[in-house]
Amino acid sequence: MDQQSAQELRKKRFLSALGLPIFGVLAYVWLNDDELLLGAGSLLCVLFSIAAVIKLSRQLRGSMSVYRPGKGFWYYRLTRQNKLHYLTAGEAVIVLIAAGLLLFTEVPVYFTLLPAAAGLYSLHFVVKPRIRLHTPVDDASLFELEELGIIGMNETVLGLYKDFEQWAYVTDGDKIVVLTNDQLVIVRLSGPESGERISVSLRDIHRLGILSSGNAGQGLNVVIGLSDETVVRFLLHGESFQDSPEEFVHQLLQSLDALAFQRLAPASGQRHRPESGGRQERPAPSEHRKLDLYDHPAAASGIPASAPSGQRVLDF
Repeated sequence: MDQQSAQELRKKRFLSALGLPIFGVLAYVWLNDDELLLGAGSLLCVLFSIAAVIKLSRQLRGSMSVYRPGKGFWYYRLTRQNKLHYLTAGEAVIVLIAAGLLLFTEVPVYFTLLPAAAGLYSLHFVVKPRIRLHTPVDDASLFELEELGIIGMNETVLGLYKDFEQWAYVTDGDKIVVLTNDQLVIVRLSGPESGERISVSLRDIHRLGILSSGNAGQGLNVVIGLSDETVVRFLLHGESFQDSPEEFVHQLLQSLDALAFQRLAPASGQRHRPESGGRQERPAPSEHRKLDLYDHPAAASGIPASAPSGQRVLDF
């Protein structure tokens, strides 16, 4: 069973904790040298590091706050266009901060330009394009999932996310996440035609944690707490320009809110099967082993017998 989600959380917690002494020392040195701007910035980084350590520790323990319909996760609730505007504003802030450091402080040029360039690259060439190009549901992927037996032919699919752009390039650990009217189906692939899957009832999701992860802001680490105290953690790699983790989470939040407010989600339109283009026939769908969280939770090898908090945790 994949442990990458927990590993990413632990790595980010370690880096956040490492920032405490580093920025603390920098704040002390710069404030003593009357570099008030740099000292204040370092103190702010110390506060951010403390908040990050607390948040990451809670997610590792599965002790997120109870999900409140329509509340929290403000960035992921933004519309596609508003997200793009927000990210553009973020680019402008990075440029202004870098210019201020170069003009009014003695910080080395490389210490300013390298982080600024990395931030601008991440926002402009990674995050913004995939948000702009994301398609909630594409028919080609739907029919691939039908042939693999992951979804039914008449099943209503509201959202779809893939870690990859083409099925020919699927690697071990890549994920497909499918959002239906009442379920979240998570598939961890070991190849284009095999893997493991779990289905989570949306009505059983009582807690939700979302944290950015991965290089250049690519991925999202999602932690779900169910009504029976089971915790499911999975990592969306965000390596496909055709699938945005941010937009998929937006759809998930909308579906959770719709169920909470007793609104029926709209049914998808008629599917138009794409031309086969010489595609090979798929084998029987039995190669995707289904893990049942509700009837046989102990059968899932990734669930510890006794988590520190008394919860069952599945890293998928």
